[in-house]
Amino acid sequence: MLLRPATATPNEFERATNPPGGGAPPALRRSSSPPPFPVQLPRWRHHVFLNFRGPDVRRAFADHLYHALLRKGINAFRDDRDLPRGENITEAIPRAIEESRFSILVLSRGYASSAWCLDELVKILTCAKEMGHQPFPIFYNLSPDQISAPSSPSGYYKHDFDRHKKEYWLVNG
Repeated sequence: MLLRPATATPNEFERATNPPGGGAPPALRRSSSPPPFPVQLPRWRHHVFLNFRGPDVRRAFADHLYHALLRKGINAFRDDRDLPRGENITEAIPRAIEESRFSILVLSRGYASSAWCLDELVKILTCAKEMGHQPFPIFYNLSPDQISAPSSPSGYYKHDFDRHKKEYWLVNG
């Protein structure tokens, strides 16, 4: 078995997605064998929680990523697909993060402009610290150095972080 949701180590996901010698990772190669994940998740309800800003990537990259994960037998949670109608989103999203073993964060140029994305990011990082949740960032049409220093005047997220900080202090000040 490639990954066991309840016991996966930080390096197992990396080895599964970046095999030595290049080529397609073993988990993504076509084969007649069953998917690498068990049908029942012992501790986790979802293998992966997808975190992204909808207007930036929903109908392109996120759709392709979500369907590729499903084809491989990976139970991925995506709010517009897996949130039951009528369920309270402010309770359901944090619960879905807690019930997921991994998160894939698709960091796009507009990601930090979304308070929802940042709230989810805080929950993901809290679960990583307290529950062993594993976040994996994907930088979509930008590089890590373009956002890595929020205090940098040229960082894509600086304006958004400043705006969110101001709004937070006005509400909670």
